[in-house]
Amino acid sequence: MISKYTCIALCLLTMGCGGGSSDETSTPASTVPDQNSGTTPPPDINPDPTPEPGPTPEPNPPETNLDSVVVPEQFDWSMYKEDEVKIKTVSSTMRPDGELAGLGGKHFMKIVALDGEQKELENPLQRSLTSRTGETRTKLKLPNEWYGIKVEVTVGSQVCSKVFSKEEVTGEIEVPCDIEMPAGDGE
Repeated sequence: MISKYTCIALCLLTMGCGGGSSDETSTPASTVPDQNSGTTPPPDINPDPTPEPGPTPEPNPPETNLDSVVVPEQFDWSMYKEDEVKIKTVSSTMRPDGELAGLGGKHFMKIVALDGEQKELENPLQRSLTSRTGETRTKLKLPNEWYGIKVEVTVGSQVCSKVFSKEEVTGEIEVPCDIEMPAGDGE
């Protein structure tokens, strides 16, 4: 048993002592005999490399403070635009007074957010029924990186939609539907 451990230790010891570099371009370290003992010291395998000069620091680096930054008074610090808006479903037919005729009745309405590239986001912001006058009021909170919204209203079997930028989503907005109203109908 002892000879087995001795053999393993001897094998490990001989494998640990190596035969040097196989790189043919390297030059062997010079060995100079020590004058006092008469023996040759081992070669220096890892000589200290000469450090390369680094970048020279600026004599007076600029100060990094915000004293010189001026923020305009009208700057909006909020990360979103929030507005209460009235959305009306209207006919694309003009009334005699030049206004679009409202489409009364309860209609299914879906509001979808549009990202900065005007692509629809996956989940709608709101799904609801309009009042019997074809209107709804809602409070919308739109992040600044969004383009705006798309409102879809289903009137009967027809789906009417309109895209609004964030700047347009304020006060009262109208979603026109290409439905003709008989004379005297509407609001």
